[in-house]
Amino acid sequence: MICITTSELLNNIVPITTGIIGASAWLAPLVYKKLTKPELKGRAISHFVNEGQFNSEQCLMYFLALNVISLNRCFNIKNIDISVQYKSAPDTYNGKLFWARKNKWTGPNNEQLKLEIQAEDALLFVGTIPQDVTKKIYITFRVDKAKLEEFEKIVIVFTEESGHKSTVEINKQSIDGDQMLWDDRIWIDISPNQVNSADAKKQRG
Repeated sequence: MICITTSELLNNIVPITTGIIGASAWLAPLVYKKLTKPELKGRAISHFVNEGQFNSEQCLMYFLALNVISLNRCFNIKNIDISVQYKSAPDTYNGKLFWARKNKWTGPNNEQLKLEIQAEDALLFVGTIPQDVTKKIYITFRVDKAKLEEFEKIVIVFTEESGHKSTVEINKQSIDGDQMLWDDRIWIDISPNQVNSADAKKQRG
């Protein structure tokens, strides 16, 4: 029979307990991060809408520039669903993402504009939204609606690889028009008068 004194027992328990506490402190952040779901926050910094045609069908074409951040963890995108709500219609319209290398739009003064954005900055090609880092994302999508009308709300539902969903809502009432940014680095005026003016400047130069 082996006898263990109280002092020997305490000498064995103390390092074991210390080890357990140390391991718990080390593992806790990892477990928390594993169990915590990523949460997306976003706001519109620019938006534009055009009447257009897609496969010979009338539609509305939207451009959005968003600042998006993922809290808690990186967000690995599996799927994106977009819906648009209008004041005149009780039901929402589904938005369908599209991408085109030649992206031509009509400006508010009927000028012809070309949208030049890099594919890696467009939502269709974004795979991951990093944790705690604001990322600018461009979105182009269409809605099967023929009549031009201001939207009331745009809802973008991001689905992660795990199946977890996070929603970014853009309410028209919350958008301050004075804070919306028109980025002339991505919008190029290709109206005939602008092109001729640019050619004339080159010839004079």
